[in-house]
Amino acid sequence: MAQSQDFWFAYDNQDRMTISEGAFQSGVGVVVGSGTAITYNAAGQEIETLQNGLRFDYVYTPDGYLSQVTRAASGGAAQAYAYYTRDLMGRVTDQMEYKPGSTAVNYFRHIDYAHGGGSVIADDTVYTAQSNGQLLEDVTTYANDPDGAVTSRNVTEFQVAGVGGSGSQTAHFVVTNNIEWRDGALDVGTSTQVLSGAVQSGPSGVFREGNQHVLRVGITNGSDSRDIRFVTDINGQVMRRTERNAANSVTSDAFTFYFNGVQVGQVAPTTGQPDRPRHDPRGAITASLPLPLRNR
Repeated sequence: MAQSQDFWFAYDNQDRMTISEGAFQSGVGVVVGSGTAITYNAAGQEIETLQNGLRFDYVYTPDGYLSQVTRAASGGAAQAYAYYTRDLMGRVTDQMEYKPGSTAVNYFRHIDYAHGGGSVIADDTVYTAQSNGQLLEDVTTYANDPDGAVTSRNVTEFQVAGVGGSGSQTAHFVVTNNIEWRDGALDVGTSTQVLSGAVQSGPSGVFREGNQHVLRVGITNGSDSRDIRFVTDINGQVMRRTERNAANSVTSDAFTFYFNGVQVGQVAPTTGQPDRPRHDPRGAITASLPLPLRNR
């Protein structure tokens, strides 16, 4: 049986939320309950949140930027939870987060910005802790157009050996995204290259045109490599599909025909034989008609 739960909120005389998802107590009003109590400094910045005995404190630089977060559980001593380093423009250049109740790094990110003084990121490096104590390192580089919009992104992932990431690096894979901007960001090409492990491959990917219709799928894996290309109509339906093997020989070349958006036929070769049609146009057309018009 479905149950409902009411949450109550309280605000100070400056319309700042002081209790989030609290409860209502008769004769008292809104109380914290299992919700969160929020405290602010004179500048209106959050300096403390408290929920079920877990307290977070927020420290700011003299010019008002968040620089540190500490965590204290059930009245215990405060421990470092997150640090933020900024450049002279106030942009975050390093972000470090620790595992709760530990000095072990859980997440670290370093950011380099493009020249020009804006917030456009040129590259960043992210370390993420795994359950075995080792770290995954993701190194990302960006290409941007003159307006700062991202046009490509290249990510290389490494496994960092040793607890805490003190050992050697092993590259896992590379992913590249090519982006075009129209009404929004369009991923027109994604390629992946596996660099280590039981299965390794060269760059493989999916490539699209500006309307997001697939143009090509490439799979690079030695003798099993394949290159598949598509010709699509204005609605993105595949009209022709051509597949080549590692020797660049055509292994499949199929033509597909539609009527009112419904496939009515296909011409495709079979190995060692000439092209032959495979279709049932009457059945396909009938299936596309409204029910009152069928079987006439």
